[in-house]
Amino acid sequence: RTTHGIILMPHPSTSPDMNPIEKCWRRIKQVLHRRKHQPTTEAQMEQAVMEEWEAIPQEWINQLVLKYEHWVHVLAERRGWST
Repeated sequence: RTTHGIILMPHPSTSPDMNPIEKCWRRIKQVLHRRKHQPTTEAQMEQAVMEEWEAIPQEWINQLVLKYEHWVHVLAERRGWST
């Protein structure tokens, strides 16, 4: 408890990020890395990211969301540690 009456909760440093958008960003980064011609300006990078974002199939995103409940159970079983 702090001097302001706020109760602090311990969080493990390896706490996983359960946000599905992180998997989308990882996918975009991987595809960008494999591009034959890498962006060299901010405008080119923005264009490349937008192209890859548009290329992500909606069904793939839907599957991420559907798997969320599974990962919540895994996280609970591991008491918040790395999944």
